[in-house]
Amino acid sequence: MEECEICGRRTASLYTIDVDGTEMRVCPVCAEGKRIIARPAPQKARGSPKFSMPRPKADDEKAIVQNYGTIIRRARERMELPLKVLAEMINEKESFLRRIEEEKTVPAGKTLKQLERALGIKLLVEGGEGNDEPERVKGDRKESASLGDFLGIK
Repeated sequence: MEECEICGRRTASLYTIDVDGTEMRVCPVCAEGKRIIARPAPQKARGSPKFSMPRPKADDEKAIVQNYGTIIRRARERMELPLKVLAEMINEKESFLRRIEEEKTVPAGKTLKQLERALGIKLLVEGGEGNDEPERVKGDRKESASLGDFLGIK
């Protein structure tokens, strides 16, 4: 069973909808009245449902860093940004960002890029597995973030 990206309800049949240019996988209740991009596949009578997500090409494969929610929250707190303000900055719902910070939802590529830009952090890394060392972007050069950066120690 999968979780609805809006309300968190666990269901076996998720719709893909368009919410202001962002694709979201949601339950039938949250899909009501929205522009549906894809309907859930009809379920087989036996066995568990199998969903396959398209995978990026090996050349373009990037993974999200481990503990991404903690990294996002600490960067936001370091900038003294309330969650509501960050949500307005990147045009997302506050509840959706809270679910990302709690690592209950993995953000899509567009949202990841907006968070990286808004918070000055790096959430996507090359290769198949994320690592624990996020990079902070300053201008054109990258530097590794330290624990002191997240705790606000200079």
